[in-house]
Amino acid sequence: MEELENIEDNEENDEEANDSFGTWVAILIAIVTLVGAWVGWSIGTVYDEASDQHSAGLSATLNVESTLTNNTVSLYKEYRVYTEYTRYQTLADLQAEQDQAAASGGLPARKTDDDDLAAVQLPFFLTRYLTRDGVYDKKRQLGEAWAEAAQRVDLDPFPHFAEADQWQAKTEALVALFIVLSLSLLLLTLAGALDPIRKFLRYSTAILGTLLMLLSVVAMLWIERG
Repeated sequence: MEELENIEDNEENDEEANDSFGTWVAILIAIVTLVGAWVGWSIGTVYDEASDQHSAGLSATLNVESTLTNNTVSLYKEYRVYTEYTRYQTLADLQAEQDQAAASGGLPARKTDDDDLAAVQLPFFLTRYLTRDGVYDKKRQLGEAWAEAAQRVDLDPFPHFAEADQWQAKTEALVALFIVLSLSLLLLTLAGALDPIRKFLRYSTAILGTLLMLLSVVAMLWIERG
């Protein structure tokens, strides 16, 4: 009779232990699910940041190419006018020398329009870029045009791409973390489904799943702080 009572008591204790184990596993599964939702939300947010920075970098790259093209076209339009001015001015100077030689020899001076044609070109290029030697400073014009454009549009894509790489690395870390959480959820679910007789396997699986969950939470907090 006493042996029967002991058997019944042991069965009741086993049932209580099983109920307690199942409750804790269910709680742990719920926690893993919540942490997984947190990680999933973070993946979406971080991925959006990476995409935004990558798009900003591409936009800045297009701005650079467009600015270089426009500035170069503008430069060579004005430089072409400058070469016309230089040509007419050179011809006018040569004619002036010939006129001076003719005047000293008693010959009449020959009238040309080169001086006037040179003067006509002046309003059509930026004379402030002429050096003291009369050379057109192309580098200065391109530099000033670039500085003016930089005040209107973004011409520096590299910081955007660097930040995009950082966000991308964070996204990859979160995806890896999500995989670890999935494994934790799988182990805890398996622990809850195993036969109560296989206690060692049940508890080992549950402990491993719990450790993976705790590791994921710590890693998530570290990633968020970084």
